[in-house]
Amino acid sequence: MYWIYLSLFALAVLTPELVQGSYRSFPEDTVEAGVVFFFGATGFLIYFAKEKALIRHIAEKLRLQKEKQDMTKDLSDSYSYIGEVNRKMDLMMSLVLDLPEAAMLFQNGEKKNVYESLGKAILLFSKGDAFVLRIIDTVQKKVEKEIGEGPCTGCSALDIDTLLATEQIFREEGDCVVAASPKSIGPYRSYLLFPKSVNRHEDRDMFAAFATEGLLLFFLEKERFSPTKKSSVSSPPQTT
Repeated sequence: MYWIYLSLFALAVLTPELVQGSYRSFPEDTVEAGVVFFFGATGFLIYFAKEKALIRHIAEKLRLQKEKQDMTKDLSDSYSYIGEVNRKMDLMMSLVLDLPEAAMLFQNGEKKNVYESLGKAILLFSKGDAFVLRIIDTVQKKVEKEIGEGPCTGCSALDIDTLLATEQIFREEGDCVVAASPKSIGPYRSYLLFPKSVNRHEDRDMFAAFATEGLLLFFLEKERFSPTKKSSVSSPPQTT
């Protein structure tokens, strides 16, 4: 590219040697000035065209870089989403597969250890350090069982009437998040309460699943420790 400008500059410098005498009615000085102007204008137009081409090239390069960054971000988000979904699936599978073990623990009288896995999962997804899980008899309006961890004063203050006031599965009550089991088992329904720690929770279905898991564990415990169950297996039949 530089040789073009060099050639035009050389021609402009040599114009007095190239132009000899007048041209038609134009004197020699006017012809030389016109030739020098032509070479200068040609060089400017070439420079202007190359500058526009360079600007287009830079704009295209920036566009491609942005597209690459967007694609990289989308790919990273996709991998993160897939990883999160797999983590949720593994956690739910673990909770489901733990149900037979929970039944054995209840049978051995180890009630405390049964709810530990569920509690850890709730704390992980709520991004907090406290929760309350209540099993409520919706007919008699009384708490059948309550487990929890950490200071949860605001959530513990919610009474039964407030919890039963709506059929919403996921809602916020002040600074407390409430997730209910989607279905009741008989008169019983489970309510998971934990302090609000982020502006928006994206795992609403997971919290409803945790509430349902708590309800299932409650029924396993209720079945293992019910008086009728004990009496049916404690007395062998008499022979005569």
